[in-house]
Amino acid sequence: MHFCILISVSYFNLAEYEYLGSVFTKDGRDTKNIGHRVTQARKMIGALNGIWWSKDIIKNPKKMIYNSMVKSVLIYGTETWSLYEDDRRRINANEMDALRRSARISKLDRKTNEYITEKMDAPDTILDEITRKQLIWYGHVERMDRTRLPKIMISWKPEGRKKQGRPRRTWKYGIYTAVNGRGLRMGEWNNRRQWNMEVGRRRQTF
Repeated sequence: MHFCILISVSYFNLAEYEYLGSVFTKDGRDTKNIGHRVTQARKMIGALNGIWWSKDIIKNPKKMIYNSMVKSVLIYGTETWSLYEDDRRRINANEMDALRRSARISKLDRKTNEYITEKMDAPDTILDEITRKQLIWYGHVERMDRTRLPKIMISWKPEGRKKQGRPRRTWKYGIYTAVNGRGLRMGEWNNRRQWNMEVGRRRQTF
């Protein structure tokens, strides 16, 4: 569906198009969509500010509220995102803002992110979860019949000469990096249950 929307945006010469909460742009980049998701999550964090700073609510309920009302907004549609370092920093900063408030630690306290995540008992980051979701989706597409549109699009290679300069980071590049970083092997996705278990168990080593 993601690829179909991009083709439609390009065909009708639209600058951008919003569909089911995701923003698609003509250049095919995810930066605008990621920014939109981060903004929506930040608004939700602000709306729940009284809960984060409350002394009467312990950390586990706060984490449950964060997962259901903030994280779910932020990671919607992340299976197909191509993440740049700036995108990763914005996503991580959003998560740390919620965790810092939940731990009732002010920026003036100058505590490190490691200290905050340890205090909130949150070793797995939202970026780890995004990577897991992407790898699970990748395995799902690889198991598809070759006539399915997602399988066709993931295998498609554009024709013609490449543009000068450094090539743009692609979604598949991020997938291959995650596969290598987690010690996974190509073809393991054929066993869906095993693939999903390995993806959930292994963390990046780089």
